[in-house]
Amino acid sequence: MGIKEQVQREINALSPEAFMKFVYGENMAADRSGLSDAECEAWYDRCPILRRYDDAFRAVVREMRETKVGDTPAIWLVYNMGVIVKTRTSLFSIDLCHRLAPTIADELDFAIITHNHLDHYTREFYRAMDGRHKTVFQNFECNYGAALNIVDGKLAGIVAHLMGDVVECKSSMLKKEKTVLYFQTSFCDSNLQQRSGFYGFARKAAWFVHVIEYGAQVAEKPKPDTAELFGFWNPDGCIVDCGGADVLMTLADFRAVPTVFIDRHPSSIERGAVCVTHDSASIARLAARELLSLGLSAYAFVDWHLPTVWSDDRGDAFRRIVESNGARFFRHRLLSLTGSEGMDDLSRWLSSLPAPCGVFTANDRIAGCVVAAALKAGLGVPQDIAVVGVDNDIGQCETLPVSVSSISLDRESVGHAAARLLATMMEGGRRSATSVNVVGAMAVMRRASTRRFVDRRVAAAVEHIRKHACDGVTVSDVVGVMGCSRSLAYLRFAEEVGHSILEEIQSVRVAHAGELLRKGTLSMDAVGDFSGYSSTSEFRRAFKRRTGLSPKAYSRGHRNS
Repeated sequence: MGIKEQVQREINALSPEAFMKFVYGENMAADRSGLSDAECEAWYDRCPILRRYDDAFRAVVREMRETKVGDTPAIWLVYNMGVIVKTRTSLFSIDLCHRLAPTIADELDFAIITHNHLDHYTREFYRAMDGRHKTVFQNFECNYGAALNIVDGKLAGIVAHLMGDVVECKSSMLKKEKTVLYFQTSFCDSNLQQRSGFYGFARKAAWFVHVIEYGAQVAEKPKPDTAELFGFWNPDGCIVDCGGADVLMTLADFRAVPTVFIDRHPSSIERGAVCVTHDSASIARLAARELLSLGLSAYAFVDWHLPTVWSDDRGDAFRRIVESNGARFFRHRLLSLTGSEGMDDLSRWLSSLPAPCGVFTANDRIAGCVVAAALKAGLGVPQDIAVVGVDNDIGQCETLPVSVSSISLDRESVGHAAARLLATMMEGGRRSATSVNVVGAMAVMRRASTRRFVDRRVAAAVEHIRKHACDGVTVSDVVGVMGCSRSLAYLRFAEEVGHSILEEIQSVRVAHAGELLRKGTLSMDAVGDFSGYSSTSEFRRAFKRRTGLSPKAYSRGHRNS
């Protein structure tokens, strides 16, 4: 087993709950002292990946101590643990959240905590800095908002001063590039993909981007004070993500500043507003095609627990397609996302549906609730209830007892389209007429919740291939999962899937490679390696054989489109 496969296996064995307890203790709301050596070793034995996690931080600290810095600062971006910056005169951290962070408190000149989420600091680190009378900048507005209360209101100026002017960060310099404020209500995976598409454009345009969280989750100020923010940032443009908004922001809030809205409710779009939104009809078509192809007795839609335009539109579009195909349609709104009452109600409703039934849900989170409620009611997934969600949120789709098929949305294109529109507006001023750009869905990411097979051995084999094809799984491995003779495994698999085990493995690998190529962030060698191929030449041959294009041509074509 290679190191990549070993590390991935260790990661898969670590539950989110165990990781949170390791970092923050049994009770995350309570103060705690550091783990003893014996406690650490016990955790390492139970979850080997945690030793690698700690060793990675220790390696950064060693390199930090050994690195000599001249006029150019050295910056360590410690994945998911924060940032350490070393200059000729200063050493400081930004959002350092590793449990070992207190061990370098003596060496740090100061620390920055951008907001008070637990993935941006630990209480032990804060206490260690405070106990040594070290400066901690943490006085930020609205979590992700502007630093309005720090000395002269310019965090960059403070950092520059404490760094001995190695980096000159004056507001006059910041205005050499356009400043864009990005208002966001959620930091889930799908929204981060959307912002990634925006950043791709923003980097090329050399924009300075600042993200501001708003909505009910920001208890102290759900609706940002744009007048105060504009006085501080003097932005050239704004992006407003309205997808999860329970607080309405209007054109009046943004005065004459060019603004693009994302997923704005149609009923609230004002004259002159510029919007980018998803095409609910194309999303519903993909879901309907996936479920109708199964030839089920009935079909249903489960709405988001609160009335929202994206959920309502997806449900309405799905209903029209189902009824136009002469099939029975049912609809239900989840009572709540938490608490047993909502899940019990959902279980009763699912039990009342004609079986087998295909259920399309507002998003992957609702799909997870449907799977859990169906299993609680003694229903089989996908035998009795086949499920399709939306967003292809890996954290939701892959961690359930039955993995969930989901509609993958081109979130990056939405963010990129919003940035492109904003660039046009910042160059030529506000448009006088309403403009709505629509971006469609990408594909169905098929998983166990819609893979209905008569032979459970085939179902287990297909799921094993889907999860492990890129880890170097072999035909013999799959036959072992099926638990029968090789000849019977070949026969039953081909009968139900329509092609061989090897073809299924190659199909999954090529699909994964195509996804990596579309992102365009890895070298060709890395794409082949992460897709399960032993060499780049083998990867190129397999990819061209199945797609008709070389990996380079495929990547270039996607980039041009």
